[in-house]
Amino acid sequence: MTMKSAIPDRIESARKILNAPTSTIAELEAAHAVLTHVLAEGDAEVEEMRRRRKTIAASDTSIAEIEKALKRHDADVLVLTDRNEIAAAVATKLDERIAADLERESAAKRQAAYNDARAVHDAT
Repeated sequence: MTMKSAIPDRIESARKILNAPTSTIAELEAAHAVLTHVLAEGDAEVEEMRRRRKTIAASDTSIAEIEKALKRHDADVLVLTDRNEIAAAVATKLDERIAADLERESAAKRQAAYNDARAVHDAT
């Protein structure tokens, strides 16, 4: 349960890094790596829960108890699926931000190189 309860914190941490205007590209990439792990863990957990659903459905209890257990189980699966969707959305935004920051950094370097070349040209 500790791992599951840490997942929302890890997603929120990545979201905060994304929304911080001063985040570096390295910080953004690290946040993206965390979300990659969150998504992998979430996918594995959802798959395990799908297998558990079959076990619940085949249990030796009354139909009413099975239905209650399946409803609880399905609610848990929905929570995990929602978390994965949120993590994927934040990861997509991180990808976009990283690409934009890399382009901005590259443009600044090109401009600096142009300015240096222009200064050398003007000096001669």
